[in-house]
Amino acid sequence: MSVKKRIIMVSALIVGLMSFAETLTASATTEQDYPDYEFRKSNTLTIKRVERSDTATRIDVHATYRPHYWIRIDSAAALTDPLTGKRYNPVRGEGITLNDLFWMPDEGEADFTIIYPPLPAEVKAVNFDEDDWGIYGLRLDGNKAVKASRVDPDEWSARNEKPYPGVPDEFFKEDECLLSGRINGYDPRLGFSNMMLYLPDPLTSKELPVSVEIKSDGTFSALLPLVCPGFSWLNFNNMFNVNLYLEPGRTVELLVDWEDILKCRFDRICDKPVDFSDVRFGGDLGEINHELACAPAAPVVWIGDIYKTMTPSNALKQIEKWDTEYGKSLDDYVAGAKLHPHTLKLLDINRRSNMAYQLLDYAMMRENVVYEDSLAVSLSEPLTMEYYSSLKGVIADEDPWFLANSEIRTISNRMAFCNIFELAGIKYLYRVEFKDMELLFLKEKGAVLTPEEEQIAQMMTENLGTVKYLTIEELMALYKSSSDDIAERNGMTEELKEFRAEKTPEASDYNYKAYYAKRQSVFMKDFAGTDDIPLLWQAVQSSTMCSYSSIKPSTYSREEALAVIKAVVDSGAVTNPIMIKAMHEHIAGLYENQAYTLPDDERGRVVRDIIAPHAGKFLLLDMWGTYCGPCRSNIEQSADMRRANRDNPDFKMIFITSDGESPEGAYNKYVAANLEGEVTHRIPASDFNRLRDLFRFSGIPRYILIDREGNVANDNFNVHNLRSALEEYGVTLK
Repeated sequence: MSVKKRIIMVSALIVGLMSFAETLTASATTEQDYPDYEFRKSNTLTIKRVERSDTATRIDVHATYRPHYWIRIDSAAALTDPLTGKRYNPVRGEGITLNDLFWMPDEGEADFTIIYPPLPAEVKAVNFDEDDWGIYGLRLDGNKAVKASRVDPDEWSARNEKPYPGVPDEFFKEDECLLSGRINGYDPRLGFSNMMLYLPDPLTSKELPVSVEIKSDGTFSALLPLVCPGFSWLNFNNMFNVNLYLEPGRTVELLVDWEDILKCRFDRICDKPVDFSDVRFGGDLGEINHELACAPAAPVVWIGDIYKTMTPSNALKQIEKWDTEYGKSLDDYVAGAKLHPHTLKLLDINRRSNMAYQLLDYAMMRENVVYEDSLAVSLSEPLTMEYYSSLKGVIADEDPWFLANSEIRTISNRMAFCNIFELAGIKYLYRVEFKDMELLFLKEKGAVLTPEEEQIAQMMTENLGTVKYLTIEELMALYKSSSDDIAERNGMTEELKEFRAEKTPEASDYNYKAYYAKRQSVFMKDFAGTDDIPLLWQAVQSSTMCSYSSIKPSTYSREEALAVIKAVVDSGAVTNPIMIKAMHEHIAGLYENQAYTLPDDERGRVVRDIIAPHAGKFLLLDMWGTYCGPCRSNIEQSADMRRANRDNPDFKMIFITSDGESPEGAYNKYVAANLEGEVTHRIPASDFNRLRDLFRFSGIPRYILIDREGNVANDNFNVHNLRSALEEYGVTLK
């Protein structure tokens, strides 16, 4: 055989071997670009490619997040076979180190690869289990994933959209609003099964929490009790809020896509404007809600940035500048859209309320800055009455529709506690009844008094039998000397005890609260230049009686609480019949028998599952969260009592939080340090929402007392009265 032929044959053999090697390699390695998936919990991570071989499974990831913030891929971020449950943990990362913080670059985007062990050939789909970033049903075979059921948005709009039926004849009207809708692309495996909605009440400044249950196909429906039109917000698993305008007796429907929820969440994280224009609205209120959703949002400002660094006059200019910019964006929107007149009215109301809220927020935060930084720039100039002049128009507005603004609850709170009354010389006065004074008793019995105590005794003698209203400074001066100290110094402790035991309690006079309320109301009328007491201020007074005062069963009897309300009404501080009715209904609800059985629904199921192991005991349920300072303080202060009663056969404390209120790491650390050996539950956020709905609370801590039969004895229990309250039920604490 010639040399040339041998060369040709060898070459052909080499080519054949190379082709065979390539065939082997091709059979051992497969690639899928942008594989399909069933659903994902976040859009932070996008799977660009999956490469499978006999030696490894490579997941190429594109990450998008806020620039200069960190993300982290945990070593427990497994690929799970949904058919067998077998988990494949990552081996290492390329471009990222597992468990380490990865800081996002300037552009907020990055690419990296996660290396996993090789997967069996029969595994056609996996779940990427990375907590809030999970991706489920990730196809490895190039096939399309089976998605959750969806409806066509255009077809939905054609069925559900209709024109606004017109402004209600009455502003104040108790009725229900029907909320219904659907989350396109919802899958129960997302980990939440309800949404929270908080209904504000401008008459009491209460927020009514409502848990809106989601069915497996993503549909939801709830009846919302209202007292008047107003704004609320629907919270999707702490990821996405839709502001809703509601009216009693009307309907509102919405269709939102899960991927749009993820996008809005991402935009919020990155401080980008959140676009709600893709949300479809229907029902009676669909037209108004759609127009409001497309309007530019009020600028996101944080008064905490200026309350130390700007004097009141400069802060006023800054707030006015923000308002001007917001007004310009609204004007541009209105000019380019044909809006319903009612939408225009609501936009104007919200713009004015937004500025009022910012003015009041600055005043409140600046008032406390002296405790943080006595040299703060904001304290270099006094806050004068002129600062509040911009509020006159808001306060003087007699149109009840202003109470429908989206900031009404915050405005009421800030107005109730602002220092405008102090600037006007209207200080809170405390009623002092000069009789049965212990100091005079001790003097009569021969106690030797200091010169200062003698002056106080003389003043008491001169005013004996009278009622005076004193400022806090005058009150402190009056009680500067302690009767206990005088008695101990003079060897008269037992005599003082006997005197106190013989004193007969008398009915209290609550005119002092009415006296202060009346002075405030008259000032507000004069300040706003109205003929009558401004409606907004009457709502603030009503809210004060219902939410900001000390009127509660632990401090006032029912009769005393009614006496306070009567005195305030009789003084003329509140004249609107709707406000008066709201105050009386609040008191009636506050003092009605609070004992009730748990409902036969998902809310009751959550409680029954928790209390079942402790049947026959009185139980105190403590709703708390790791982020809540008062929650932690109360837990730590009760440590000795809990330790002493750990084996009490009649009593047990149960601590309940959620994965929303308490991240796992913080929860485990706090429980190990402060609740070891106690009964603790970290329940899903959806179940905690059900407890909020059942027990009508928004803030924490909240305490619920359960009796021996598993019924609710008190769903707003004052934990400081625990020992005495339990004694009434025959339970003794050590």
